[in-house]
Amino acid sequence: MRNIIKLFILLSGFASVAGGYQTGLQGNATQGMGSTGLSFTRDVSSMYYNPGALGMTDFQNYSFAAGLSGALGFSSYSAPQPSDYSTTTSLTPSNPFYLYLAKKLSKHFTLGICTYTPFNSSIHWKSDWKGKYIVTDFLIKTYYIQPTLSYNLSDKFGIGVGLIYGIGKFGYNFAIPGRYADVDNGTAELDGTSSSMTNLGFNAGIMIKLSKKFKLGLSYKSEIKMKFNEGNVKNTTASSLQDSFPNTTFKTTVPMPAVAGLGISYQLNDKLLLAIEGEYTFWSVCKNLDVDYKENTTLQRDISFRNDFINSFAVRLGGEYTFGEKFRLRAGGYFELSPVKKDHVTPLMPDANRIGISLGAAYNPTKDLTIDFSVQYVDFAGRDARYQYPANDNDHSGLDPGYFEGTYKTTAIYLGIGVTYKL
Repeated sequence: MRNIIKLFILLSGFASVAGGYQTGLQGNATQGMGSTGLSFTRDVSSMYYNPGALGMTDFQNYSFAAGLSGALGFSSYSAPQPSDYSTTTSLTPSNPFYLYLAKKLSKHFTLGICTYTPFNSSIHWKSDWKGKYIVTDFLIKTYYIQPTLSYNLSDKFGIGVGLIYGIGKFGYNFAIPGRYADVDNGTAELDGTSSSMTNLGFNAGIMIKLSKKFKLGLSYKSEIKMKFNEGNVKNTTASSLQDSFPNTTFKTTVPMPAVAGLGISYQLNDKLLLAIEGEYTFWSVCKNLDVDYKENTTLQRDISFRNDFINSFAVRLGGEYTFGEKFRLRAGGYFELSPVKKDHVTPLMPDANRIGISLGAAYNPTKDLTIDFSVQYVDFAGRDARYQYPANDNDHSGLDPGYFEGTYKTTAIYLGIGVTYKL
């Protein structure tokens, strides 16, 4: 199990590009259509979008799908006037991925298994930036493994459910103030992995063919609480501060919120498919980000960030046009509300409302093989934010209790490629 976890961590890294720390890169066939996918089937990525649609996917025996996205994203920070200070995060590429395999057991039953990366975020500020005592690097990465069973009650109604096992990666780095001993700044590096058998959830869905042209899809993905109980703390600082900042362990819990979706697709004619979806994410479970050190000192205190996230909503639109038997073109877009309130925006996650625009294409070199391409551009609204740190909290940061404020702006782009093969 440890080797499997290490392999997943090596395969993927992320820029912060979706609502909160949620991503939408689970199928290149749908990414080109604004990341819709609840109410139609293009490949076995239905296991993620809507398990009830898996049995209605067009293959006879086996089907396999795999894909990779190259993600580039960066954020900028500008201090309030009259200061002219500004900086940007490092432009760090990342590679979210997915793998799906399904088998038709009978006319009614389809079995599948998949792994994908649903909740992920990372940010890398410069080591000497103004907020270095709060954060220099922060990441959350998740990897879900999901066996899935789908049942078609008829050719017009399908249901499905998948059992989810989650693996998580947590990292948090910040500068240790040298002012404590009149020496150069040090660094604190927190790193942990969550692979507990309590990291369980489910993904359920229903697909209904309302008519020859209309389809309706419903899905619900449950919450999973990622518990990091034995994370490592590595402090590098002056010898005079080593007793105050000992290497130790930490624990924290990061909720992966539940997500509910409703979608409708309309097959306008033999060539044009249109889809619209709404997605509701239950972010309000994210109240605080608390880091509990096993060994505390006067200076090394537990860390607490007040999140107080609110539930958020996204609207997605997509379309696909078929050219003959070998080519399809896709386009889409979406608008997503941020779960982060203005007075709770931190440089760990400078989130904001965002608009996404996508394009995609598919090529069928043979009737059983499909190659999908997608590109998405995501623009986060510029946001003036003022976060108040509670008295006696985050004293590790070297900042007096008060405010950290400024203007944040984030953009990101995804380039994706995927293949699907069916037997």
